[in-house]
Amino acid sequence: HVVELNGSLKQLTQGKFDVDTAKWSPNGANIALLVNTAALMGQPYTDISVKNRWPEPVQDPDLSYVRDIYLISAKGGELTRLTPRKHVIKDLSWAPDGKEIAFIGHEFTWHVLTNNDIWILPVEEGAPQRLTGDFDRDIGISVISDLRVSTPSPGIVWAPDASCLYFGAVDIPHVDIYSVHRKYGVVTHVTESKTVCGFSLSDNGTVIAYTSMNAIQPEELWITNDEGARQVTQCNDSLLQSLKLSSPTHFTYTNQQGKEIDGWIILPVDCQNGTQYPTILQMHGGRAGCYVDAMYFEWQILAANGYAVIYSNARGSSGYGQDYKRAGLYNHAILEFKDTMDFVDSAIQRFPFI
Repeated sequence: HVVELNGSLKQLTQGKFDVDTAKWSPNGANIALLVNTAALMGQPYTDISVKNRWPEPVQDPDLSYVRDIYLISAKGGELTRLTPRKHVIKDLSWAPDGKEIAFIGHEFTWHVLTNNDIWILPVEEGAPQRLTGDFDRDIGISVISDLRVSTPSPGIVWAPDASCLYFGAVDIPHVDIYSVHRKYGVVTHVTESKTVCGFSLSDNGTVIAYTSMNAIQPEELWITNDEGARQVTQCNDSLLQSLKLSSPTHFTYTNQQGKEIDGWIILPVDCQNGTQYPTILQMHGGRAGCYVDAMYFEWQILAANGYAVIYSNARGSSGYGQDYKRAGLYNHAILEFKDTMDFVDSAIQRFPFI
């Protein structure tokens, strides 16, 4: 729907399908939409997907993962499809000149465990081209924390001159902002060793504002510009001064396959040598979720009440690259269980007081 200046609503699309995302073109003439083509056409989704990659039989079209980018005039009319009916698309962003659309998505190569990339799509004519193919991380901000429901993610943000695009990605144990060169596909760190939950780029492209947290610090506002990074709010300082928090200790362990896996332990507050402590094992879901350097209020409550907390990123987690993430494909819960049990055994051996 479009809201007219007089307050009335005008419906632009018709049919038994959902519009996942709708974004105006820079000149306001068109709107780019994310649409489930299978539902729009009323076809089983196996008819429009790469068939040998779908283990399920013919399905209800509403169950398709595939999304396409369509254009529609801001005045209404027919939908024009721009993408080739084979991408799982999460978000899109218009280039400043309106000639290209960047989108976050993948071609379902490893089913739902495929890393998202940034793709560039010509609006007039041409196939989408993958821009971040050499960046072996999943595109998108992903922070597991119980301190907030969510932080709005901007998705892809174009530089005002379209020379590069900004995005967030997880590289364990951090979630940083990166830029990718529009022409050469070179990825560069913008922030270093942060856990970014959301960001915004100034109109002239010289300043990035973002919120960031760590394991013992809730979100605060930061600014990054040519002079470096600085924290600009201290909203939680007075509260933190009244609390005793326990910082996680990082360690690695070797699973049965000889692979090195990350693990962490949060010790009980005022932990005493020679005392045995009950221990809580935390496991993320997802199944491609991941633990990063973020604050978990529940875990600090446990630590304050005499419990140790241990957690790890078993194979199948994001933040380590495509091979690590896809290890759980068609082995759901099998590899995770083996790695988790190896992790528990290693933690007990390393920390005999738990």
